[in-house]
Amino acid sequence: KRSKPTDLHVLQSRSHRLTLAVGMAYTIPLALSLVSVLGVLVEGSVSDTVDAVQSRTRNDSNSTLEPEVKGSAWSNLSSSEVAAGDTSVALSQGGGARWYAEVCRALNCGWNAPGVGGAQRLYAGASAVVVGRIGGGQQCIVGFRGTANWEGVLLDIQSLRLVPLADCPGCMVGDGILAGYRSLAGRIKGSLRSLGCSQVSVTGHSLGAAQAVVAAYDLSHSGFRITTSYTFGQPRVGNAAFHSAFAAALRGARFYRVVHGLDPIVHGGPVGSMSHEGIEIYEAGLNVFTDHFHYAGIYMTPCVGSVVIHGISDALR
Repeated sequence: KRSKPTDLHVLQSRSHRLTLAVGMAYTIPLALSLVSVLGVLVEGSVSDTVDAVQSRTRNDSNSTLEPEVKGSAWSNLSSSEVAAGDTSVALSQGGGARWYAEVCRALNCGWNAPGVGGAQRLYAGASAVVVGRIGGGQQCIVGFRGTANWEGVLLDIQSLRLVPLADCPGCMVGDGILAGYRSLAGRIKGSLRSLGCSQVSVTGHSLGAAQAVVAAYDLSHSGFRITTSYTFGQPRVGNAAFHSAFAAALRGARFYRVVHGLDPIVHGGPVGSMSHEGIEIYEAGLNVFTDHFHYAGIYMTPCVGSVVIHGISDALR
């Protein structure tokens, strides 16, 4: 017969988990700092690095980026239109990458998403979504948060395995990606209908970008028309069958996948996946260790410290 744990045992267990969480709070930022320094050294000389940083600073302050768009009709848009935060540009011309990045940053940090009206926040386990109106009429946006807690890390790992996607013959997508989206799919559709939205843009960063891809496919088969959308730091999502089905479902929609420099996450994905969804927009980057956290001149995770605090809080439960 198993004996009931004593108060001392409970305290020791909590103390152990707290020690582990606090240790991670100190070692993770330190490791990232050391890795960033090494990344700067790999990039080249100190003067070259300074020039690159100054260039990035100028870009951030002027809100003007010079992305390279691959395989797109975007060549008729100026770089300022691409980077503009004006939602009317985002809706009518396929611009507004910076505004979508700001929405992703707000999601990653739990802030109010700029320019999103009637916003509804939805949560389920590791996943968080914002649904709201943009512009006027029946246009809405669905934004997906990136990895922001320990459960999200587990979804990332789980996503290495491909699983079948229902109602899509031969299609397979990352298990964790699909599980994260499915945990909120019904509520997302309910929110869109309550807002009277028939046209939907999706966005997300990292894990959220992958979930946005699955969402775009699913919503397009649920009576919604997918319009201009952006993802940032998007890994691969599924197999060749899914890639073809996605392209067929979103034919005519502008779906852009922004890649920053040496971001390593964009080269990852489920084992057996081969292709990315969306038209690639390439932004010149600084190094492999920090490019994933900066997109369209926006620092995507300025609240990373608060994420660690949440981890400590979870450990105390």
